[in-house]
Amino acid sequence: PLRLDTIGSFLALTPSAPCPELEELSRACVIELDRFRRPPGPEELVRRRRKGLTEAQDRLLERWGYPYVLEEFRFHLTLTGGIPDAEERERIHAALTPLLAPVLHRPVPVREICVFRQSCLEKPFTVLKRVTLARKP
Repeated sequence: PLRLDTIGSFLALTPSAPCPELEELSRACVIELDRFRRPPGPEELVRRRRKGLTEAQDRLLERWGYPYVLEEFRFHLTLTGGIPDAEERERIHAALTPLLAPVLHRPVPVREICVFRQSCLEKPFTVLKRVTLARKP
């Protein structure tokens, strides 16, 4: 099941409890699909480091091209951009809660994963491939 959560200054849907299967899926995607990613360029490394990374996050950035993977990964479905004002963030949270009530606190099966591409920071992500996951026997 999902819940409405605050991550930093944005709102997102997050699992309401730990989900080892989801964590293992994310781990497998990072490791097994690594050969398909473009390494971050020097500008991207500088941009990410400007946000203040821990030593572990910097190591992940160097190795995997992103600082929030593997042990730093936190599954979330982003709902908003950054909302720096805490009171405004709380008002939006309160407004979203009844709208999301029908989907919150119910199990959400993961049946597919998608591979996305973003040609540059100013452009939206586009779906490159949608893959249906097989059920375990």
